[in-house]
Amino acid sequence: MRYESTAASILGILLVLVFIVVFSAEFWESVVRPAVELAGATIYTFALPLAGIVVLLVGVRLFSRIRHL
Repeated sequence: MRYESTAASILGILLVLVFIVVFSAEFWESVVRPAVELAGATIYTFALPLAGIVVLLVGVRLFSRIRHL
């Protein structure tokens, strides 16, 4: 049980770090926006922030589970 909570905490921290890196302004302006403009697909403009919100919610859920263990 101890290893499960450690693994969950590491996974939660990694998810939050991925969220911070992917949705930082510099990364968005230098990588995501040119790729979206190059592809000409505006759906990714909405899909990427939605995916980020999902990742953040999963990370928060894992942290709340860890706190209850």
